[in-house]
Amino acid sequence: MFDGVSCASMEGLLQAFKYDKLHIQIEVCKLVGIAAKRRGQKRNKTWRRVQKLWWKGEEYDRHGEEYQQLLNRAYDATRSQRTFPSGERCLQQVKASSLM
Repeated sequence: MFDGVSCASMEGLLQAFKYDKLHIQIEVCKLVGIAAKRRGQKRNKTWRRVQKLWWKGEEYDRHGEEYQQLLNRAYDATRSQRTFPSGERCLQQVKASSLM
């Protein structure tokens, strides 16, 4: 959970920042791993051209202090919440799925 939005992975959250529409951000936050990365790739040209990212209706300059604070809060959430999958837990899931 980050800012009231359920997030299945950090990758999903980071890719969601590329979208300016909240309903799309919520959907991208549900994705994990390569699925999240691929979904975010659809917006690479847009955000790179304008150097802006978004979260819940707020626009952030990619190189601004406010965006860095947003990232800090997101990474802090991964450490402080059991609902946010840990890196170790994600790695275990990947290993388990690779063996099947």
